[in-house]
Amino acid sequence: MLLARHHPPPSATHTWRFRTCRLSPNLIRKTRRLIASSAVTLTSVNGMAAQAVEVYREVGVTVTPVWYARATVAGDHDTYTVELFMDAGNVASWCACPSTRLCAHELAAWSVATDVGQVSA
Repeated sequence: MLLARHHPPPSATHTWRFRTCRLSPNLIRKTRRLIASSAVTLTSVNGMAAQAVEVYREVGVTVTPVWYARATVAGDHDTYTVELFMDAGNVASWCACPSTRLCAHELAAWSVATDVGQVSA
């Protein structure tokens, strides 16, 4: 559940598709830095505790495709909550940071949640 004090206006929720969205070199650089510094901590994946999902992955159990993830991301100025809803390649994301566009926090959380971050960083 989103915290009431951080609830963004509807315009702060971003819907994007990774394969077709254009990412600036600066956004990619910030995202890679966040992933490399282990700034992303998953708190929930598909409604399960993130630690349970990590245990499943470590022992080789296939986890259903990620459709929801919640994470905290330690940014340059504060720690932000990020929520992601994924469906057929589309991502609806929300970040507690003041950005009005897709931010590095959202992209880093998506990368870690879907294991893309392990390859691209």
